[in-house]
Amino acid sequence: SAGLSDNNILALKPEGRFLWIGTRFGVNLYDSKKDSLVALKGGLPVNLYVYAIETDSIWVWIGTRVGVYRLAKGETVWNKFNTPEGMITGRVNCITRFENQIWFGSDLGILVYDLKTQERKIYHSLTDIPGSNPQQIVLNSKVVWVATPDGAIKLDRAQERWRLYSTNDGLLDNNVQAVLLDGDYIWFGTARGLTKFYWNSARRID
Repeated sequence: SAGLSDNNILALKPEGRFLWIGTRFGVNLYDSKKDSLVALKGGLPVNLYVYAIETDSIWVWIGTRVGVYRLAKGETVWNKFNTPEGMITGRVNCITRFENQIWFGSDLGILVYDLKTQERKIYHSLTDIPGSNPQQIVLNSKVVWVATPDGAIKLDRAQERWRLYSTNDGLLDNNVQAVLLDGDYIWFGTARGLTKFYWNSARRID
């Protein structure tokens, strides 16, 4: 009744005074200054399920069950975004921006896209990375952490080396549903509770 495309909210992305809202049926933009809510459905298919929203200085990106769409800020029509590798044609669970890179997590693995050079890097599930179905990605200049149903996986960015963490390493459950990078620590949200890990210890060799 307030103007949302749907009451089932799947994704939120704050951006200054604005809040991007993802639902089953499209995207809404809330303006806190004007206390207004508008629907932005132009160019989007019906029943697309918006699972993730990310922004940069030019674009708003959304991950859906039918791939990635992006909207140029100030415009009203979304455009399908794809790459020749076909990594993001299906369900895209998460989108994370770090500096000039956009990281997409799909059912097939991870696609890294450079906003300046348009170069791409691919990590296929189970072959390139020791896990499947990335659910959430957090990163900094040193490390990338990915939540998966198989555990938490870490990429050492300097050495390009992946490592899988599971219940054998202290996780409460292998189904990691959320991650929060908190300086030298990282938090894992699982089906059985919360685990905190001191990942940046100088004594660690992995």
